[in-house]
Amino acid sequence: MSTYTMLHVTIQRDSNSVPWGFRMAGGRDHGGPLQIQTVNPNSLSERCGMRTNDYILRIGQISAEFLQHQEAHELIKRQSNVLDLILQRGAVPTTADYNSRANFPTHQPAQHRPPAHVVPQSQYQPPPQHHSSQVFI
Repeated sequence: MSTYTMLHVTIQRDSNSVPWGFRMAGGRDHGGPLQIQTVNPNSLSERCGMRTNDYILRIGQISAEFLQHQEAHELIKRQSNVLDLILQRGAVPTTADYNSRANFPTHQPAQHRPPAHVVPQSQYQPPPQHHSSQVFI
């Protein structure tokens, strides 16, 4: 039994003039599953974790199992500036993989949080000052 990983990748770009940064091969008309052929260095795809030889299981909500190459290409072009893919890494996908209803956690943008020992300025209170005339020796 081979081991594999399923990935949910969401790539966002500023405009249609920014390339996704990958090339794909395969499709029903080519006799094999859709697969990432090349991931360009420093591209949006590379930064989102895509790798050469990853298999495309879904484009948006559409299963890629029976897509022809050109259909997949057009579907990716229609995604505008947000591309949502389900990928599989490590094994050729089966029909069960394409039909998987794997629930991936919703991506939450990273939020800047100060280290635990830092108190926000709005919550800072100076330590109490003791004004005493007594001197302890």
